Amino acid sequence: MAVLAGNSGETCYSKYGSVSIKAKYCHELALRIILHSLDQRANAYQRYIQPLLSVSVDFYIRVFVRVFTGQAAVKNSARYGIS
Repeated sequence: MAVLAGNSGETCYSKYGSVSIKAKYCHELALRIILHSLDQRANAYQRYIQPLLSVSVDFYIRVFVRVFTGQAAVKNSARYGIS
């Protein structure tokens, strides 16, 4: 969580492909980074995700997603940055 909360931007970029920043909204940003990373990984396998529930409490994040298969939707997901 420290990496996602802005303590090490370079490490966050190498692990998740995004740069985190230290701010009041760092936990929301961490959720968005995780969802974006999941979406990118799913797209590599011609799949896309639909977030169902995302929770950030204290020092952990829990994300529930539904994974779908569909090449056309994957292209839309990659084009619009949906995560």
